[in-house]
Amino acid sequence: MRNKIYILIIMLIACTGQVIGQSPAVAPAQKKQVMLTGGTIHTGTGDVIENGTLIFSDGKITAVGKSSDIKQD
Repeated sequence: MRNKIYILIIMLIACTGQVIGQSPAVAPAQKKQVMLTGGTIHTGTGDVIENGTLIFSDGKITAVGKSSDIKQD
């Protein structure tokens, strides 16, 4: 009986440590435009864009398409 209590206490401590260790880190605000190029983009509607470009600005997606179709500012 005593061993079961020790095992229970150890399991509770281990679970508590896992929960405490998962505090999220907030990313800083985006200061400039980010462009990811040359990847495979799965749009979520079943379309797949090979050699694609994805552009983020102010934390939002502003352009998606083939790298040859996207104008670079």
